[in-house]
Amino acid sequence: MNFWHGFVALLSGLGLLALLGLKRKCEKMKPLVECHTTCGHDHACHKQCPLPECNKMRQEVEGTLQCHEKCAGDA
Repeated sequence: MNFWHGFVALLSGLGLLALLGLKRKCEKMKPLVECHTTCGHDHACHKQCPLPECNKMRQEVEGTLQCHEKCAGDA
């Protein structure tokens, strides 16, 4: 195997690993997405939805919920 074939094989393997990692993340987010999809515009329902395990994503979701709660009071 020459250099380029080895390089392409390495990149392909890394791409596969990245896709597997993405698939695991998507599987973890599935319950959250399904819950939020079924809630529609019901803010109380959204508050009952599970939060992501990832701290960064959890903070983002919590911030969004807080923002929407403030706007709901304006309606």
